[in-house]
Amino acid sequence: MTSHSISYRDEVYRKLIHLSSLWMVGAVYFLPQSLAITLFAALLIGFGGFEYGRRRIPLIQSLTNRTMGSILRNHEKQSMTGAFYVVLAVLIAVILFSKPVAVIAIIIMLVSDTFAALVGRKYGRIKILNKSLEGCMAFFAITIVILTFSSISGFIPIHVLCILLISIIITITELISDKIKIDDNLSIVLISGYLIGVFL
Repeated sequence: MTSHSISYRDEVYRKLIHLSSLWMVGAVYFLPQSLAITLFAALLIGFGGFEYGRRRIPLIQSLTNRTMGSILRNHEKQSMTGAFYVVLAVLIAVILFSKPVAVIAIIIMLVSDTFAALVGRKYGRIKILNKSLEGCMAFFAITIVILTFSSISGFIPIHVLCILLISIIITITELISDKIKIDDNLSIVLISGYLIGVFL
């Protein structure tokens, strides 16, 4: 649900990669906290090394441009990629939140954001800041579905009014993330985890 710096086809590829990170949900849930922290800390260090290399080492820079150049947003060519912030967000979630809360916060970040971006790019007509109302509504709707299913299943029992309030606040957070200069992968997980924890 961001400004159009890449084609829609590449947006789809980008979001498929984003969704492939759902394996992290399983790791967070099934691994002991200490092992999960070790895993994602190691991944973060690895991604940090890659981020340094793709901007400072010609060979890595060339390979990155050939293999990933078309799916990188303009700002990512000069700063960290979304993938780095996904791993950082997951690591922070594992440290700060209980397993159920971390799992749902990560799912919202991966799934709601994916639907928001694809719907916003395909059907977005009404602009809000540098995003679209249609993308915001997709994010809001999918977040409600995720939280409702989680509550009905007993995974994180939350009252329906709390689900609505949490979904509204997270949607607003995603909308303004660019304006407050915080990557939305990070802001969504932090705000989602905090709010879910408050209302449990």
